[in-house]
Amino acid sequence: MTGASGRHERMGRVSRWKVVGQLGHIGTDLEPKHSRIVDASRPSDIRDVLSGMGAPETSYVFSALSSLDGQFLPLADAISRAFDADPHGSVVSCVPGKLAFAK
Repeated sequence: MTGASGRHERMGRVSRWKVVGQLGHIGTDLEPKHSRIVDASRPSDIRDVLSGMGAPETSYVFSALSSLDGQFLPLADAISRAFDADPHGSVVSCVPGKLAFAK
Protein backbone atom coordinates (compact mmCIF):
# COMPACT_ATOMS: atom_id res chain seq x y z
CA MET A 1 0.00 0.00 0.00
CA THR A 2 1.29 3.46 -0.77
CA GLY A 3 0.50 6.89 0.60
CA ALA A 4 -0.09 7.99 4.16
CA SER A 5 -2.24 5.03 5.11
CA GLY A 6 0.47 2.60 4.02
CA ARG A 7 3.12 4.33 6.11
CA HIS A 8 0.91 4.20 9.18
CA GLU A 9 0.00 0.56 8.68
CA ARG A 10 3.57 -0.69 8.18
CA MET A 11 4.44 -0.31 11.84
CA GLY A 12 4.94 -3.76 13.37
CA ARG A 13 3.14 -4.98 16.46
CA VAL A 14 6.19 -4.63 18.72
CA SER A 15 6.98 -1.10 17.49
CA ARG A 16 3.35 -0.07 17.85
CA TRP A 17 3.20 -1.51 21.37
CA LYS A 18 6.31 0.49 22.34
CA VAL A 19 4.92 3.73 20.93
CA VAL A 20 1.45 3.33 22.43
CA GLY A 21 2.94 2.36 25.79
CA GLN A 22 4.81 5.67 25.96
CA LEU A 23 1.95 7.98 24.96
CA GLY A 24 1.12 8.96 28.52
CA HIS A 25 4.59 10.56 28.73
CA ILE A 26 4.69 12.13 25.26
CA GLY A 27 5.03 15.71 26.47
CA THR A 28 8.34 14.99 28.20
CA ASP A 29 9.85 13.09 25.25
CA LEU A 30 9.45 15.61 22.43
CA GLU A 31 12.56 17.34 21.16
CA PRO A 32 12.12 21.12 21.18
CA LYS A 33 13.68 21.49 17.73
CA HIS A 34 10.98 19.21 16.29
CA SER A 35 7.99 20.49 18.22
CA ARG A 36 6.17 23.63 19.14
CA ILE A 37 3.66 24.46 21.80
CA VAL A 38 0.38 25.73 20.43
CA ASP A 39 -1.54 28.05 22.69
CA ALA A 40 -5.00 26.70 22.09
CA SER A 41 -7.51 25.29 24.51
CA ARG A 42 -10.17 24.13 22.06
CA PRO A 43 -9.96 21.30 19.52
CA SER A 44 -11.15 23.67 16.77
CA ASP A 45 -8.14 25.94 17.44
CA ILE A 46 -5.76 23.00 17.05
CA ARG A 47 -7.53 21.93 13.85
CA ASP A 48 -7.13 25.42 12.42
CA VAL A 49 -3.39 25.46 13.21
CA LEU A 50 -2.81 22.00 11.72
CA SER A 51 -4.88 22.77 8.63
CA GLY A 52 -2.83 25.91 8.13
CA MET A 53 0.30 23.78 8.26
CA GLY A 54 -0.95 21.43 5.54
CA ALA A 55 -2.88 18.76 7.43
CA PRO A 56 -5.28 16.80 5.21
CA GLU A 57 -8.90 16.17 6.17
CA THR A 58 -8.16 12.62 7.40
CA SER A 59 -5.67 11.66 10.09
CA TYR A 60 -4.44 8.52 11.82
CA VAL A 61 -4.56 8.16 15.60
CA PHE A 62 -2.12 6.41 17.92
CA SER A 63 -3.62 6.28 21.38
CA ALA A 64 -3.17 4.58 24.72
CA LEU A 65 -6.98 4.42 24.71
CA SER A 66 -7.73 1.20 22.81
CA SER A 67 -11.10 2.40 21.51
CA LEU A 68 -9.34 5.27 19.70
CA ASP A 69 -6.04 3.66 18.71
CA GLY A 70 -5.40 2.69 15.11
CA GLN A 71 -8.24 4.62 13.52
CA PHE A 72 -8.34 6.88 10.49
CA LEU A 73 -10.65 9.75 11.38
CA PRO A 74 -11.59 13.17 10.04
CA LEU A 75 -9.08 15.63 11.48
CA ALA A 76 -11.63 17.51 13.62
CA ASP A 77 -12.97 14.25 15.13
CA ALA A 78 -9.47 12.90 15.81
CA ILE A 79 -8.42 16.04 17.66
CA SER A 80 -11.64 16.20 19.65
CA ARG A 81 -11.35 12.55 20.67
CA ALA A 82 -7.67 13.03 21.61
CA PHE A 83 -8.78 15.85 23.96
CA ASP A 84 -11.42 13.52 25.43
CA ALA A 85 -8.86 10.70 25.86
CA ASP A 86 -6.57 12.83 28.04
CA PRO A 87 -4.70 11.77 30.25
CA HIS A 88 -4.22 8.50 28.35
CA GLY A 89 -2.10 10.12 25.67
CA SER A 90 -2.77 10.28 21.93
CA VAL A 91 -0.99 11.35 18.77
CA VAL A 92 -2.98 12.51 15.75
CA SER A 93 -0.73 11.90 12.76
CA CYS A 94 -1.55 14.25 9.91
CA VAL A 95 1.46 13.86 7.59
CA PRO A 96 3.54 10.81 8.60
CA GLY A 97 6.92 11.84 9.96
CA LYS A 98 6.24 15.54 9.40
CA LEU A 99 3.09 16.83 11.10
CA ALA A 100 1.23 15.55 14.15
CA PHE A 101 -0.58 16.68 17.27
CA ALA A 102 0.24 15.11 20.64
CA LYS A 103 -2.05 15.37 23.62
